[in-house]
Amino acid sequence: MNNRGLYIVAAIFLAAVGLFYFFDLRKPPPSAATSPRPGPLVSIDPAAVNEIDIKANGKVLTVTRSASEWRYSVCPADQPGCPSKSASSARSVLLLQAILQLSPTKTIFGAPEGLPAYGLATATGGEIDLKTPSGRSVALLVGAKAPDSVSIYVRLADSNDIQAIPLAAIQTSILGAIDAPPVPLPSPSPSAAASPSTSPRASPIGPGAPPP
Repeated sequence: MNNRGLYIVAAIFLAAVGLFYFFDLRKPPPSAATSPRPGPLVSIDPAAVNEIDIKANGKVLTVTRSASEWRYSVCPADQPGCPSKSASSARSVLLLQAILQLSPTKTIFGAPEGLPAYGLATATGGEIDLKTPSGRSVALLVGAKAPDSVSIYVRLADSNDIQAIPLAAIQTSILGAIDAPPVPLPSPSPSAAASPSTSPRASPIGPGAPPP
């Protein structure tokens, strides 16, 4: 092969290399793989739930639904079944929604350190139960706070997997409902009866003023 042929081959090779790097560098960088966002922790049809039981601090809040009527009771944990009172439908629904919206931020499969390490051998932080007329029930056990102090460990009663959920999502709106149950919202007070209209008082006639 003469020199001219070598130059042509070299030029083609360099052109190919140049095109390769040109198009390769123009490729967008590979996006970092992201894990799908976890779904809700409790899976149950909200329309089918007719009873919510929340146990913590030696007390149990029971919220029941019959058709469109909601009722609640707060009893000592060792004396369940105390008389119920009428509950706010709106606040009862919000409580149910708060439970169904709980989502884990971390999952520890199989509790490798044992359930007591997470405060979940006996649900030291409380228990949340949802029940349906068909007999289905879902129990969520609440354990100890996580080391980050902003999460708390929970697990479903039929699972050994530990879930960490935001403490703020459960502490006030759910466990706190025991001390702030869904009592009916106060009715607006009737407006005060309008006082009879009175004619404006005439200004006193000053000295030198013309008579009316």
